[in-house]
Amino acid sequence: MAGRRLKSDRFFTTDYRPEVYTAEGLEWVDGNSMVTVLLRHHPELAPFLAGVTNAFAPWRSL
Repeated sequence: MAGRRLKSDRFFTTDYRPEVYTAEGLEWVDGNSMVTVLLRHHPELAPFLAGVTNAFAPWRSL
C-alpha cells in the first residue's frame, strides 16, 4: 500500500516541481536518501550502514 499512497500523493507526483517547492528543497531531496537521513540523526549507525544503498534492506551485522 505504501507504493500506491506515494503514487497518489500530489506532492510526490504532479506538484513535485520548482513552482511548488524551492529549487534548494528539490536538490536536497534528490541528493539524499533514507541512509543519509538516518546517518544525519544517528551517526552511531555508520558501521552498520557502511555500503548500504537501501535503508529498508537488511543491514550489516557486526
